[in-house]
Formats: sequence, structure tokens, C-alpha cells
Amino acid sequence: MELKGLGSVPYVLNSSLRQSRCIRRKCYSYHNTVLSSVVFLIVQGVASMPFTLYHWGPGLLFGLLFLTYIDLPTFLLASVIIDVEPFLVLALNLRYPVHGYLHTFLGGTVVAFLLWLVMRRVREALSPFISSLRLEQEVSSSRIGLASLFGIYLHILLDSPLYSEIRPFYPFETNPVLGHSVFFGFDIYPLCAALFIGAAFVYAARVAFHRKM
Repeated sequence: MELKGLGSVPYVLNSSLRQSRCIRRKCYSYHNTVLSSVVFLIVQGVASMPFTLYHWGPGLLFGLLFLTYIDLPTFLLASVIIDVEPFLVLALNLRYPVHGYLHTFLGGTVVAFLLWLVMRRVREALSPFISSLRLEQEVSSSRIGLASLFGIYLHILLDSPLYSEIRPFYPFETNPVLGHSVFFGFDIYPLCAALFIGAAFVYAARVAFHRKM
């Protein structure tokens, strides 16, 4: 006895399988396109702001020298965090100053407060890693607060002589240090690089001291 309609079952199954493969290919292609776009935006943004990493020179040195008073991970993060502003402006091609409100002492203070709130909650989780680097610190809210504030202020002080759109004392439209690309008599870029090297020596000395104890 022949069952009616069964002859079309293989065709239906093959058709469904082809459609499923097509959908998977389209999804895969879509995900690849999105991922490629995200990577491109990140690379474009990072390549457009080479000075960001220079901030870790003074950030590391001052953080190590004042390890007793400021929280090092917070200070390092604070020394670069406001460069999320130029990153987004350049990566997304926004109609907004490359160094805008976050690169002012007023806006930077707001960011420092938000960073303090976040780091108070997550800092303890970083302690094992920090200790493994021979940089043991007692975690305290005051150290995190000082690191947040002074890390961001240091960033603004280093950027202000370099970029014409920065208004560090906003709402006042003045930048008295613009064009003075020196910091205590030193050019800012070489100074930051030199401070990074200095930080490496300070860290090496600290590790050597720990080994002797």
C-alpha cells in the first residue's frame, strides 16, 4: 500500500536544509561584518590618539613613588580614562571637540567621582594580581579618591599645552598654557617617555628590595 504525499518529503527536507544553511551563512557574514567594523573603529581611534599611552609614563612613576598615599591601579586608570572622549569622537566621526568637556577640571572631577564609586567596589578583586607584582597596598576609599582625582588632573595638565580645543578651566574659555609645550622646562612627549623609563627603574629597585627581605 503506497502512502500518498510521502514522495514530497525528501524535497521538503532538502529545501529546509538549504534554507537553514543559507540563514547560517548570512548570520555568519553579518557577524563578521559587525566584528570587522568594531575592530576598524577601535584601530582607527587608537591610531588617532598616540599620546594616550604616554600618560602611563608619569602615571607609573608617580604611582610608584606615592604608593603609600594613592591607589596605583586607580591612578593608572585615571591617567588615561578621559581619553575615551577623543576615542569616541575620532572613531565615530562625531561633531564634537576631540578634547571636550571631559578634558576640563570640572568635567574631570565628575569622571573622578564616578571612577571612585566604581573602584571602591572592584578594587579588592585586583589585590591578588597587584600583590603578585610586589606592589602590595592597603585598599582604602581615601587612596582611591586621591588617585582618581589627581590621575585625571595630571592628564588634563599634560594635554592642555598641546591641543587648541581644550578649555581646562571651563566654563571660562581660556587656556593659559596653550602653546607652552614644556612641563617644568621639558618637552612633554620626551618627558613622559623619560618618566616611563624612570618608573621601570623604581619598580626594579622595589622588586630587588623585596627579594632581599
